[in-house]
Formats: sequence, structure tokens, C-alpha cells
Amino acid sequence: MAFGFVKQSDGHIKICSEEGLGTSVKIYLPRAAGKQDTAVEVLISSTIEGGDEVILIVEDDALVRQYVVTQIASLGYTPLEAANATEALKIIDSGVTVDLLFTDVIIPGPMNGRQLVDEALKRHPSLKTLFTSGYTEKCDHPSWVVRPGGKSSAKALSERRAGAKASRGSGFLNQ
Repeated sequence: MAFGFVKQSDGHIKICSEEGLGTSVKIYLPRAAGKQDTAVEVLISSTIEGGDEVILIVEDDALVRQYVVTQIASLGYTPLEAANATEALKIIDSGVTVDLLFTDVIIPGPMNGRQLVDEALKRHPSLKTLFTSGYTEKCDHPSWVVRPGGKSSAKALSERRAGAKASRGSGFLNQ
């Protein structure tokens, strides 16, 4: 998780370990350029668009999943949650309408996120999908291709980014 955050921030991490002396971890992040707006200033100056669609969130890390569920719900969406592909397919097969499948690329169990989407699309070809990963730099590697022409998003989603990604106009949704 720390490595993914550092890489997404264009930084690097150095780990030094010596027997009898211990281990030190140094994280190097780029210098901030200029004054940043506070959270309140950002909220005042912009409107976060939400919706009323149902979003199925598939994430194996319970803390990350709960964070995403909370953010998505705060925007007016109806979140459903699953910890793996098996749980997600049970929800999809239950007859509940799902407007967007928002899945981690790497999930435990018999299927990864890409395989889950393939199965979900067999059942509901018009289902919109959005992939997420803590390792977005690997998502473009041929062995990790999420879908031809598919898009992915870094896991570190703010409420604003989550709303933008989930909205119907987002380029990250399969039309």
C-alpha cells in the first residue's frame, strides 16, 4: 500500500536493513508547488456531482471497501459491496439492478477483477465497468490488461474523483 502511494505520487521509497541495527524506511515525495486550496475552499468552489445509480464495489480490503462505500453513498449513489468475485457474481445473479461494477484488479479467489468483469458482461452485456488498483502502473502491462480499451483508476480516490469517475459522463465507463 505504501509503495503504491509513493509511486502514484511520483516519489520513491528506500529501505535499509542491517542485522543488529534494525531497519529504516525513507519516503521521498516531490516538493509541493505553490499554495494548495484547503478542503473547505475546494468544497465551496466546486460542486461534486453524484447520481442515483447502483454501484457494486468489489474490494478485498475491508477498510478500503468501507471507505469507497461511504464516499459513493455520500454522493447519492446506492453502493453494494463484495469482497471477491464469487460474492459479486451472487449479487449480479440475484436480479438486483447494477449500473456500474467498480472492481479492484487484484482480488482473491478463483477470478481476478478482469475475469470478474468478463463473467459479469456475459450476464449483462450493457453493464458499465471501472477498474481500480493500487498498482496502476502495472495495469497497462500486457499481462494485466483489464480489457481492450479499458481504463483503470488509482485506489487513492478522493470523494471528488470518485464522483467524477462514477458519473455517467466519465471516460472511464464502458459505454
